[in-house]
Parts: sequence; structure tokens; C-alpha cells
Amino acid sequence: MLLQKIADTDLINSIIEPFNAIQSMRSSGVAHRKSKTYIKNLEKYGLSKLSNEDKMKKIVVDLISSLKSLNQQISICEASD
Repeated sequence: MLLQKIADTDLINSIIEPFNAIQSMRSSGVAHRKSKTYIKNLEKYGLSKLSNEDKMKKIVVDLISSLKSLNQQISICEASD
């Protein structure tokens, strides 16, 4: 598994975190009626004070960054194999 080959736990967390954020927002948001957990998730992921448009921008930028990091790690692993 790729993540097992990455020794830097901060890097692993930075790759996974945006996906956790989007799943948490989806699970506690509109898809399942907004709950108290939704507000907590907004705060946890630094989205609570942003407009809806800025929330989406931050989520998309974070996901793109995560995918770029993941792509870079895949390239490194392929080069070392």
C-alpha cells in the first residue's frame, strides 16, 4: 500500500485530511439534514467563518493539493521500484 511506503506522517495526514473533511461535511450536512455535528465540522476544518463560495473554494484547493501530493508520492515510489 502506498501510504505504508511514506514515512512522513505529517505528509500522510495532509493527503488524507481534505478527503476526511469532505466526507465529514457530506455526512453531517445537507445529504443527511444538517446536524450539530455539521457546525463542529465547519469549525474543525476552518470553514465556519467563510461564505459558501469560499468554503467550496477552500475544499477544492485542499483536494487539489492533496491529489498533487499523492501524485508526487506515487512518482517517487515508482521511481524507487
